[in-house]
Order: sequence, then structure tokens, then C-alpha cells
Amino acid sequence: MAENALYISSVEHAKPTIFEVIAQESLMSTLQPSFTLLCKVLKIQSKDKLSWFFKFQEEWYLFINFLLQNHYLRLFKGSFSEAFYGLRRIPLKNKTSKLSTYSKIMSLFCLVGLPYITLKIKRKIESYQLQLAMDGASPEEKRKIRQILFTYKSMNIFYEISRLYYMIGYMSGHLENHSPLLEISGVKLVYHNIQVPSWKELITDYFKNKKRISTVILPITLKIFSQFIEISAFTVQFLNWWHSDEVKTKLNSLPVPPPLPVAASNNKMSCPICNNLIRVEVVLQCSGYVYCYRCIKEELEKTGKCPVTNLPAGPEHLIRIYTDK
Repeated sequence: MAENALYISSVEHAKPTIFEVIAQESLMSTLQPSFTLLCKVLKIQSKDKLSWFFKFQEEWYLFINFLLQNHYLRLFKGSFSEAFYGLRRIPLKNKTSKLSTYSKIMSLFCLVGLPYITLKIKRKIESYQLQLAMDGASPEEKRKIRQILFTYKSMNIFYEISRLYYMIGYMSGHLENHSPLLEISGVKLVYHNIQVPSWKELITDYFKNKKRISTVILPITLKIFSQFIEISAFTVQFLNWWHSDEVKTKLNSLPVPPPLPVAASNNKMSCPICNNLIRVEVVLQCSGYVYCYRCIKEELEKTGKCPVTNLPAGPEHLIRIYTDK
């Protein structure tokens, strides 16, 4: 009996491999792109009927992600991706397996709040980079923007170096965490031994043991929700891989178009919105049309679609074009 208990304890608190922790981070990173892809499809199908929803798309994802991560933290003591790979969080220093209020709040912040703030900062930095290239910005504005960009790059480099340090320390066995965010939350990852009831056990409890429907409806609902999320995550990953491979094949099979005649290759292009000479050229990914940065940015923030093709798009789909003028 004692040997069995010792074996269970050692397995429960065993250290996950670096491949497992990287795999769960990779799964977590696919959630928001999957939600964005789903919103794009719905936006095309709804034909602007749900514009109120897509206007705050990132905030809706923040809310849904909070519900998802909070549910898995309460039920499995870990995030969705950690539970998917059989991992859970335990206190870093305390011997008990119960998470403190601080660890729960910081875990939710690092899983939900920090990615949202990082995305907003990244969007703002991209707009600053394009604004720096505009001719209308004053020398004082450009100086402030350069300072902001330098601060952002410095902080980003510092974070990536700290991540590398924790990764190397985790693989060498000197550190218990592979990420500084887990260290800040005061937790570490171990294998969990929570037994999720199977469908057979849930049905047996209801029919054989004659339990009341009210006692099994919550476990059945949680079971359906968990399996739906897990299957959806796997399906979206597979579809992303299949679609990207299919698109590459189709593009490679297309014939190369003939070059444009010399007379048609004119660099003086007019913006489809203001009809003036384009200033700070940017191309919209979904349509390929070139606009003034200021014109298309205001249009996308107002309507959320390409003004020429009406395809759904956002400021994040703009690509700066550098010409030899």
C-alpha cells in the first residue's frame, strides 16, 4: 500500500518534458487565430448583419477566453491547453496542491489579460511604424515615436532573453519552470491525476445507481463542453494545415502571368478612396489594392471591409510598400 502511494505521488508531481510544455503553448497560440478565422467566415456569410459583434471582435474573444480558462482552472487546475496535455498547476513553494487566490488571479491575467494587452500594444506599434514613414509627421512627433519604438524593442528583447534563460534552465534541471510567466504566477506544471468520468460512468450513475437528473446534468454539460472545445481545437489545427497546403498547391500550379508592357508600368498611382496621388503606400492583403495609409486606416476602422471589394479586413491586414522614389 505504501509503495503504491509513493508511486502515485511521484507520478503526480513528475516534471513534464520540454516537448509537452512547448506543445501546450503551441496549442494555446492557435486559439485566437482560430477565433479570428471563424469571425471572418461569419462576417462574409452574415453580410454586415452582425457588425456590432465584429466591431468588438477582440473584446469578445477576451470574454470567451476568460470563461474558458476560468472553467479549466477551476475544474482541472490548469489552462485549457495544459489540461489537454494532462498537465496542471501546483504552488511553486507550498507543499499543498491547492492554488492560492494570488496564483489564480495571476494565472488568469497571464492567460487572458496579458495576450490581449500585448495584441493591443502590437497594433499600436504597427501604426506608429507607419506613421513614422509619413511625410506629414513633425520632427518632434517622429522623435517621440522613435523613443516609443526603442522602448518597445528593448522590452521585447528582454522578455525573449528571459524566456530563453528559463527554457535552458528548465531543460538542464536548474529551474522548475520553463516560462517566467509561471514564475510570476507562483506555480509550476506537473502531471495531473484527475480522473474525468467517462460517458459510460455518467450513464451508469443515472440508470443503474438511479441518481437524480439534477445531480448528473452538470457533469454531462461539462463533459460535452470540454470535448467540444478539444475536438474543435484539433479540427481547426487540421483545417489550417490542410488549407495552407491546398492554397500553396493551387498557387504553384497557376501559370506565371506575362510581364506588363513598359507603358503600363506607371509608379504614379491614385488612391481609390481620395483619388489623389498615394502617400505612404500600403496594400490590403485580402484584395491586393493599394491605398494611402491614412485613408484606408480610417476606412477599415469605420467599416471593417475593403472599400473596393467589400471583403472583411482590418488595420492589421495592411502591408507597407517601399518604393524607389
